[in-house]
Amino acid sequence: MAGVSKWVETARRVLDTEIDGLKAVRDQLDGGFTKAVEAMAPAPGEWSSPA
Repeated sequence: MAGVSKWVETARRVLDTEIDGLKAVRDQLDGGFTKAVEAMAPAPGEWSSPA
C-alpha cells in the first residue's frame, strides 16, 4: 500500500482483528443466546421482537 500512512495501516489491521473476533462470536450464537435475551427482556408488550 504505497503512500498509505502507518496510522492507516495500523487502523486497518486493528479493524481486521476486530472483524475476525466479531465473526467468531457470531458463529457461536445459538439457543443459549436466545434464552439469555429472553431472560433479560422486559415483559411482553413492552418490547417488540425483531422482524
